[in-house]
Amino acid sequence: MKIIIHIDCSILTNAHYNTSSSERINKYYTGLLSLFKYMDFFTSNNIDLLLVDNTIDSLDEVPLIKNIIPPNVRIIVKRNNHYGKINKGAGCFEHWIMGKDIWKNYDYLIHFEGRQILINNKFMEEFIKQPISTFSWAHKKKSAPSGYFVKKDKKFDLNLFGIDNFHNKNSENNDYYTGIFAMDICFFRKFIEDMNLEIMCQKHTALEKALMCFTYYNIDNFRMVNKTYVWRGGDKNDYNSINQN
Repeated sequence: MKIIIHIDCSILTNAHYNTSSSERINKYYTGLLSLFKYMDFFTSNNIDLLLVDNTIDSLDEVPLIKNIIPPNVRIIVKRNNHYGKINKGAGCFEHWIMGKDIWKNYDYLIHFEGRQILINNKFMEEFIKQPISTFSWAHKKKSAPSGYFVKKDKKFDLNLFGIDNFHNKNSENNDYYTGIFAMDICFFRKFIEDMNLEIMCQKHTALEKALMCFTYYNIDNFRMVNKTYVWRGGDKNDYNSINQN
């Protein structure tokens, strides 16, 4: 089994370009260090790492980040932040597409947003024990289930679409947490191929809701976990960030 961790970064957006001391860069510095400290675990479990950023042309633009990246981490950078400036979720698709020629050769992909802090490695450890597409809740209601599910599982029968299908990012529904998740490559590829980024931007589609709906309707077997052991600064609306003890 081959696993790749896809590290999603947008280090220098237009608002932060050429600000080497910015808070944003420091967040990436801290977040990436929290991931890289488990490199021995990744190597021993046949897990490769790929860092992708579409806001820079070279890591020389962010030396603070360049100096902490281990030599065995693959890197793709290119300033091409077209959709991400309009819709942050669409920006993730841009990153995934940039890395497609690499991750397409793996069995599973673990997506990791580079600004969050990995509190511990339990998410990866649990995934290694039982590899399966794995997700968690961001804005979790009491009705949101956890455990193992199959495609269109009645136990997962939520109001997935809200009042205006999954493009309605403000509907009062459960949404996925997209800072970290694991996905079977065949379904991950389909998720990317099925999404029209122009429409995603026009309709303000929320990535969290789009991924939740895709999972329900397409993935044969998947798991919902209550904790991913990451920290994003304690956003009061971030279920994952405030329930990690």
